[in-house]
Amino acid sequence: MNRSRKAYLEALVELLRTKSYSKITASDIIRRSGYGRTGFYRQFSDKNALAAALVKEHTAMYARILANDLRDSQCNMEDMVRHILEHVMQHRAEYHAILSSQIPGHGFDEFCVCALVDFRIMANARPNCSDAELDYDLFYYATTRQFADYLRYWDAHGYEPAAPQMAKRIAGVIDHLSPGDALRFENSDGAESRGDVGLISFAELS
Repeated sequence: MNRSRKAYLEALVELLRTKSYSKITASDIIRRSGYGRTGFYRQFSDKNALAAALVKEHTAMYARILANDLRDSQCNMEDMVRHILEHVMQHRAEYHAILSSQIPGHGFDEFCVCALVDFRIMANARPNCSDAELDYDLFYYATTRQFADYLRYWDAHGYEPAAPQMAKRIAGVIDHLSPGDALRFENSDGAESRGDVGLISFAELS
């Protein structure tokens, strides 16, 4: 990424800490970046194009980390989750803007859509299961949003606990939501009932 592009993206994120997106102008971004108007409009048509680039920039990095870890036979689920969380923590301000949907039209939903596209291109992975009737589009849609929701939960809780501890928690949840696992519910009379979860997780991507 060239320096001016990085500066424009960082300027937008910094401004979002004190102003709503609707009140931020392209001029505000340019002024905060320290670079010129010509350079901005050479790369972006307007502030919305800059916001779209912010999401795309981070979904590409996010998908690349996942894809690389899935190719590494030594990388387990907790390792993979920790690598993602460490990346998110390094770009905490950017992810907060995206995951909390501070930018209309360039928030959590758009992150999931872009991450899904990038991941399928980079990973070239298929679920490791024998169900020939599995809807792969639905599979990737569900698992992408599921994992992004863990990130949104972490963001909403101020990025606590730290990445290693949170990775352990998330990996534990994923392991307990594998296909065929059942949740145990205690009825009001104390009797135990069971329900099939039927979720498919990233743990099954090969």
